[in-house]
Amino acid sequence: GSSPEMIDKAANSAADFVFLDIEDAVAPPDKERARKNIIQALNDIDWHAKGKTVSVRINGLDTHYMYRDVVDV
Repeated sequence: GSSPEMIDKAANSAADFVFLDIEDAVAPPDKERARKNIIQALNDIDWHAKGKTVSVRINGLDTHYMYRDVVDV
């Protein structure tokens, strides 16, 4: 989620399943921005038209990031 360029690349790839990550692949200082990037991508990209199934990996239930991940996304 921290790289909008990678999200766009995934959306336009041959993959049929796209996994957007806010957890381990994102450094703590970048988590809020990654969450916003993912929300924007979910709203702006027509994933269905591109033949994609999308999954979002939120932060662990035992972290303070999890609540905003669930509520916002």
